[in-house]
Amino acid sequence: MGIRISTSYASRLMRQLQFLYRNIGKIMKSAWLAATVFLVGACFPSVSYSSEKTVLSASTAHPEWRPDGSRLLVAHAEPGALEKIVEIGLDGAVLSQFNFSNWRETYPAYSPNQNAFAFITLIRDGEKAPRFTISVYDFRSETSKVIVNNGSTYEPRFSPDGSKLAYTVARDDGRGIAILDLVTMKESWLYKNNSAGFPSWSPDGETVIFNQKNSRGFFEIAELSLRTGNIKPVVKSSGNSYYGHYAPNGNAIVYMSDKTNPGERNAREIYVKSISDNSTRRLTNNQHRDGYPKWSPDGTKIAWHSGQTDAFKIAIMELASGETRYVSPRISDPK
Repeated sequence: MGIRISTSYASRLMRQLQFLYRNIGKIMKSAWLAATVFLVGACFPSVSYSSEKTVLSASTAHPEWRPDGSRLLVAHAEPGALEKIVEIGLDGAVLSQFNFSNWRETYPAYSPNQNAFAFITLIRDGEKAPRFTISVYDFRSETSKVIVNNGSTYEPRFSPDGSKLAYTVARDDGRGIAILDLVTMKESWLYKNNSAGFPSWSPDGETVIFNQKNSRGFFEIAELSLRTGNIKPVVKSSGNSYYGHYAPNGNAIVYMSDKTNPGERNAREIYVKSISDNSTRRLTNNQHRDGYPKWSPDGTKIAWHSGQTDAFKIAIMELASGETRYVSPRISDPK
């Protein structure tokens, strides 16, 4: 017994097949893009990955102390604009603004000699999967150069002697943390793990801390010895802990954690873990999204970004008194 198909149905079916044939390339590209963003986001949930993201109100994030402690590099976005790197004083006064492309530029990191800074650019070319490149800007020559352009690479951190750059990697040949030798420009894997990211060097350059998922599915902060290759957890909690950063004397780590309510963004608070006595001090207790803490070079202050939405400001705490002030770039200031 045969199956009868109407002429109009057959005609519609043929048109649909022709459409799929003509557009299969675009469909596959879109699927690849969605899969890439999903996978990277699953491994590194604290990063926003849209290369075209704009904000509805001014937002300032990812503070980075200048090695002399006199100013900060931040990623700042005006309403309706993309993130760009801005150098500000500790009162929020704008000292320099940088714009290297038509894309988002974020995660700045000063070189130890203060002559340069690294940053990432989030690029999307048409329907291709997003690319995350690392560049270095030289203050002396006032030029920037792309130094890593291979897949998704972000959160660059200079080694204490300035000879190497550690960063997070997510690409076809693996995910984890890589190191670029800035003399030979050769890249090598430090640690391959699908959830490892956001490296930070110890002051003596002998260890690197980073966050990775534990057996319970939570992010914790681990430490890798460059001499032995051994890895050990240094911050464990009942929730997620990210963005570890050593104190200048190497005796403590500041980090953010949502352990009071795992998975809730507004539960992200700032903590300090003492390496010597294993004690933990909670620095914040609010309904803000606190994150990306950085110790000042003299060890007396900690800066982080804080906000109830994506409109972040920079918080600076005096550790002796606990006093905290909030600053944002005053873009209207004369340069």
